[in-house]
Amino acid sequence: AAGRALAFLKGIVAAAAAADGDQTLREMAGGEIFPGCLAGLTEPSNSAHQAELLGVIRDIVVHLLPVAGSVRRVLLGLPGMTEQSLGQLINDLAQIRSEKKAANRVKEMIVQAAGGGDALRAFAEARAGATSTGAIQVPNVTTRHQANRLEAAAKPGWTEEEVNAIGLNPLTANSRAQQ
Repeated sequence: AAGRALAFLKGIVAAAAAADGDQTLREMAGGEIFPGCLAGLTEPSNSAHQAELLGVIRDIVVHLLPVAGSVRRVLLGLPGMTEQSLGQLINDLAQIRSEKKAANRVKEMIVQAAGGGDALRAFAEARAGATSTGAIQVPNVTTRHQANRLEAAAKPGWTEEEVNAIGLNPLTANSRAQQ
């Protein structure tokens, strides 16, 4: 479902970026969709859709930044983004002709503007075991499996008496039937 939603958002961004696109739609895409996609990068549950999320973000930055003030405001609202770094991003994107290189430049910008890798640590932790080279990589992260084991160890579990009482223990189930 998330993949379909991202494809839909990409379509909205494309419609907003069209030469005859509605300015209200452009501002909505820059002011609502853009921050939502940026926030989506921090959610471990979205790690499977990183490429699509980054594609929508790239399209917004490349196509809507020149025509929608909301995109500029969102970017300047990021902790590590300055007017100078935004100007450099615009110049870099104007010179890049490859979609893949533009996506990589946008990824770099997101990590830098978010205050480095720590701001995206939740997203990076979900991708720590991934073999894809397209992931936003942050060194020294705890894998999700280690975190789950620590969390499970902290929670109280079922006692043997509780398991036996409801007949879930296969070792005592036969003796219970014989009694």
